Amino acid sequence: DLRKYDDAVADYNKAIELNPGDAIAYHNRGNAYYYLGKYQEAISDYNKATELDPNIRSAYNNRGAAYYALGKYKQAIVDLTRAIELEPQYASPYYRRARLYSMMRNVKGALLDLTMAIQMKSSYKNDAKSEIDFDNIRHTPEFRRLTGQ
Repeated sequence: DLRKYDDAVADYNKAIELNPGDAIAYHNRGNAYYYLGKYQEAISDYNKATELDPNIRSAYNNRGAAYYALGKYKQAIVDLTRAIELEPQYASPYYRRARLYSMMRNVKGALLDLTMAIQMKSSYKNDAKSEIDFDNIRHTPEFRRLTGQ
């Protein structure tokens, strides 16, 4: 139900009005915009969140996802890499970056990141089996080994 995200945006607007220096409020409003498919607005809020607090790893991860949704793959990779630098044990940016590398036909990068993601979060093993972004690497023995296919 998208209405709950519209309501969330309204709530975060109020929170930001009361405390314009609240990086988490910008981050969370960015998440609501993301789920509404308003990727540019999400990116703007993630920009503000990282400006206020450059160590919010999920803001980089989520901004990377928004750039990915807009087809801005190089920008997405920069942000996903930053999220990994801030928290090397954070599985989500590895998985997202693996998908991007696969789409960009960087087989080695995709397989390395997918390996890391699966080591940290085993459910990615099953997710990868049906993820169309991995079509470029699905044929490799390494992918089949990683996903148990």
